[in-house]
Amino acid sequence: MGKKVYALAALLFCGAVLPACTDKEDVKENNSIIENVKQQTLSLTINASKNKNSKISKALAESGQNLAATWGENDEVSVYDGETLLGTLKPQTTGETSTVLSGNNLQAPTGTTLTLKFNTPNYANQDGTLEYIAANCDYAVAELSEVKVVDGEITYKEDYADFINQQAIVKFTLKNGDADFSATSLKVNDYTVTASSATNVFYVAIPATSDVALVATVSGGNEYAYTKTGANFSNGNFYNVTVKTWKAKLVVATASNITEAISIFNSSSYENPTLKFNSDYTNTSSDFLTITRNDGVIDLNNHSCVGKKMLIKNTDNSKTITIQNGTIHGLDGNTGYTDTYAGKIKLINLTVNDVIWTDGHEYIIESGTYSQIYNGYGNKTISAVSGLPNKVIINGGSFKNISDSKDNKFHGTYVINGGKFAQNVGGTIERATITLGTDKTVQDSGDTDYPYEVK
Repeated sequence: MGKKVYALAALLFCGAVLPACTDKEDVKENNSIIENVKQQTLSLTINASKNKNSKISKALAESGQNLAATWGENDEVSVYDGETLLGTLKPQTTGETSTVLSGNNLQAPTGTTLTLKFNTPNYANQDGTLEYIAANCDYAVAELSEVKVVDGEITYKEDYADFINQQAIVKFTLKNGDADFSATSLKVNDYTVTASSATNVFYVAIPATSDVALVATVSGGNEYAYTKTGANFSNGNFYNVTVKTWKAKLVVATASNITEAISIFNSSSYENPTLKFNSDYTNTSSDFLTITRNDGVIDLNNHSCVGKKMLIKNTDNSKTITIQNGTIHGLDGNTGYTDTYAGKIKLINLTVNDVIWTDGHEYIIESGTYSQIYNGYGNKTISAVSGLPNKVIINGGSFKNISDSKDNKFHGTYVINGGKFAQNVGGTIERATITLGTDKTVQDSGDTDYPYEVK
């Protein structure tokens, strides 16, 4: 038999015959009766279990590899007929996995299935604790099928409502090898979990996923990443995961840790990491700040590295090193002027006070202010590494002088799509080959320092 719940204060009609309406008073009276029908209220009572198989829900407490679940005193269940809220139910007993839910003043359903929803989750502001998840992230759903209302009585098929959690709960333990690895925040897929203080244990509620992407932020601002496909975190389950393998994603450099920061950046296995300065770099113990990786972003973050040239030794022409947002002394593509490199280098919002020696690299310059570019290979006609001709692509910026490599009979090429220049770039500057972008012209910029502008 279907489980029955009896209506309270239900309005019943037994063959009532309404007289014909011929005036406004009759119409008003009949409308009042119809309104009473619409506002009839019912009670609903049902045995309910909170995710009895997987043991995840309110009042969370860890026990071995599971989480114990009980109904709490302030729990409330919303009853929906499709998208229409009919009313709410409260547990009649607390502290146990099972209870009886009941409520009055529910509107009569019109459909054949009711959806019971527990809580509205807030995954966005988690703090890494079970207490927060219990109070803010618990979201469970149950259904009652074959629902009917006959003479004020509600019936449904189920003997009880089994609430299935709509998220997984994961305990992430962070390690660096076998040592604890503490973080101030942990981004899990699209959700950032911020701890009250640095910790290596984060409890996180997330909707079911087969992939997980983690970014741990440590004190000082460095970020380390971990990704795994096929993680298979299923709704309604608890997982205990230890993460030991991290890739440096963001390395923050200060004047005191620049050597270590560059080493971490150069050796990171993360694709396209960022080296970010939070102070000027004035260390004079070396002539160069050397970058050996093929991809990544060097963000000066409005600071300067004026005491050194940057030596960029990337070799893969399919990848790019980007340098942006600050001031540097100069750029060089060789070490000891003997080895040639060929990776792409992109410059954005950069000021370079001295010479850029291209030495086999392909440069893409988007914006900034530049003193001198020597574009060539010494005595080489093409790059020894890539086999490609030397090229500088200028899309914007201000330039005092561009040329081929000094005192060298083999020159590179410039493709100019924009920018301001101290020289007329409509022809050849020294010996470098100049090509204007399609439909581009050289015009008077009105700037006394850079009178020629490509538009």
